Amino acid sequence: MKTDKSFITRLKEAYEKGKKPIAYIIIVAIFGLEILANLSIFPSEVTQKIEMTLLVTVVMILLEILFQVYEKVVADRGRLKVIKPNALYDELLNLVQTSKRVDIKYIGVAGRFGWYSVLSRLLDKSNNDSLHDAAKFNVEIGLISPEFYENNKDYLDKFDALFPVTQDIVRAQENLQKLYSDDDSKKLTLYSYDYLPNFVGFLINDNYLFLNACYWEEAENAELTFRAGGTEYLVYDKNDEFGGSHYIDRFNGWFNYIKR
Repeated sequence: MKTDKSFITRLKEAYEKGKKPIAYIIIVAIFGLEILANLSIFPSEVTQKIEMTLLVTVVMILLEILFQVYEKVVADRGRLKVIKPNALYDELLNLVQTSKRVDIKYIGVAGRFGWYSVLSRLLDKSNNDSLHDAAKFNVEIGLISPEFYENNKDYLDKFDALFPVTQDIVRAQENLQKLYSDDDSKKLTLYSYDYLPNFVGFLINDNYLFLNACYWEEAENAELTFRAGGTEYLVYDKNDEFGGSHYIDRFNGWFNYIKR
């Protein structure tokens, strides 16, 4: 059943929708009054009082808008963000496209999704959104080693993309070397590790972490299948209120272990 809104409620809703246009109109009115005062159409004392009243009104509206923006930022930091894999590239791009210095750490298994869908696109010089516009970038990748894959092929067989992905990364490294032979400010490094990871993900500039849990999936016949990537990513900020700094430290710890 539809209920009639009170006059006060309708008035509040109209104000929320119209406060920005109202602020613009008042600013224009202030300039208009200034022009009229210069033309001596109204006494200067009158226009000054009107201008001051309008200016205070504009300041109050703008302060309210700023507080609303601040409250939204604080609320976002207190809420865990979850994104689909197909949104990952755009999310990362928003973080790096205006940065002059970009640092990306990526832990994957075979790296099929992380490399082809995200990193190779960011490193493609023909792409308008590539990292090549940055003054400095350092992309570090950790994938399982070919030896570990071969020794555990019975449950890693679906990760055979490791070999073409690795070859593609090596080619990208060679291309970067040709483009920047005398410049070590643009780097791509590949590391290998010999264990089954608990998570995969991306760490951007040591501030933003996109984390995806690895897990074992049990079929009806009790057969276990190792799963990694391709599911939703949890997004952490170093300054968020639900352990972002903690998880970033843990990610960095594992990455440092991989680099040894």
